Amino acid sequence: MGYLSLQVEAELTELPTEERQEYLQSLGVSESGLGNLIRATYDLLGLRTYFTSGEKVRENRKCFRENTF
Repeated sequence: MGYLSLQVEAELTELPTEERQEYLQSLGVSESGLGNLIRATYDLLGLRTYFTSGEKVRENRKCFRENTF
């Protein structure tokens, strides 16, 4: 489980894009709390995102044996 600091997320939005990763590394993390939250949510819901070159973006659920859909 990760942590989400609203103060850090607010500071990240104010930084130029090229300085954000450096700021996160100075805090000892590789990804923002929001990024961790999104990744954990997708994993919990069993979602995968596929990026395509066309107009469609597909999201599929991972298929597990216990799922009935």
